[in-house]
Amino acid sequence: FSAAAVILTLGSGTRMMSGNSTIMFHQASSMISGKLTDVTATVEFVKKVEQDIYELLAKKTKKDAIWWKDNMRSDMFLTAEELLEIGVIDQII
Repeated sequence: FSAAAVILTLGSGTRMMSGNSTIMFHQASSMISGKLTDVTATVEFVKKVEQDIYELLAKKTKKDAIWWKDNMRSDMFLTAEELLEIGVIDQII
């Protein structure tokens, strides 16, 4: 779901999907363990990557980075029609 959704959104050419499909976006997640310094470093890195993703999604869609951050705090399931409306895809097949 979510990683593929980001890849689809950032794709080049005509981004398309079936009208019966659903895509899910969500906040970054990680299974972090280890020393406190390693955990802290990983959290900081994931925060940066997450912000980069919000900004990339904003560049390719009709929604800004704040919208993406707010809406990806939990699993966000979107239909083909919704994805077309916000600019994640270009065509429903």
